[in-house]
Amino acid sequence: MTKKLNKSGQVLGQKGNETRARILEATDSLLRANRGVPPTLAALAREAGITSPTFYLYFGDVGEAIEALVRMTGEKLDGLIALLDDPWSREERFARSEVFVRAYFDYWKVNAPALRARNRLADQGDERFVKLRIAATSKLISHLALQIGNPPVPGGLPCSPESTAAWLITALERQATVMVLKLYPSFSPDMDDSIRSMANLFGAVIAGV
Repeated sequence: MTKKLNKSGQVLGQKGNETRARILEATDSLLRANRGVPPTLAALAREAGITSPTFYLYFGDVGEAIEALVRMTGEKLDGLIALLDDPWSREERFARSEVFVRAYFDYWKVNAPALRARNRLADQGDERFVKLRIAATSKLISHLALQIGNPPVPGGLPCSPESTAAWLITALERQATVMVLKLYPSFSPDMDDSIRSMANLFGAVIAGV
């Protein structure tokens, strides 16, 4: 097991690991309170009960602390990918699409603040988060593409399974963001109905209709 080091190159002992964990807990707490808006260093230090110089012993900036949280969410993608690995028959494509979409929404419910922060920072051009977002979505896209026929829709316009999978995952991510974080309080469709609608879209594309 690789030992964690602080920014001075020192191996973290129990106290150091506890302080680092407290910083990550504070980062997660503030992201949850602000629906994925990155906190300031002052707010983060206050929430963690540390000084700013202490923070810099463990992370180079607030983004680095958020990056550590986001990397933890990437470790939870295996269950989603497993749902896409077995071939889906034409008869079960809608049922299995619903299972996948529900699992994806559950993934977002647990990790929404960190994922929203990742997407915000990626859209602002922070290369760390651009790479993290691409790494996570490309895994899902490549596995979903295997479920899609070639061409994706018989008789439709020519396009690759990978391109179709990318649009489906993009739409799913956006819907999960809006629904889970309740970004638009005046727009609040039923969660189950939204999941079934998205599952119908996936099922209509997978194996072709």
